[in-house]
Amino acid sequence: MSTPVAPIGSPASLGNIAPVAMPGVPATASNAFGSILSDAMGKVEGLRQQSEQSIEKVLSGEGELYTAALDVQKAQMGFDLFTTVRNKVVAAYQQIMQMQM
Repeated sequence: MSTPVAPIGSPASLGNIAPVAMPGVPATASNAFGSILSDAMGKVEGLRQQSEQSIEKVLSGEGELYTAALDVQKAQMGFDLFTTVRNKVVAAYQQIMQMQM
């Protein structure tokens, strides 16, 4: 069995991050990216909470084991996908920052 998925902090825990204005990029683009990121974090957190609830139901005798196993796998896959996308975004950002103008 895989290890349980640790909770991801809410976007509010990141603090107040001011967007940086970039020439030629509309201001709504950065807001859209931030909202997409927040939505993704919320969905991953929702999957984690659902898997915990399923595990608690199985332990209390109310739920089915296969349902809990599926929910845990969904949460793990969601977390893995989120971290992979995050790593790709960070790598792309680092490459952009290394470019010489």
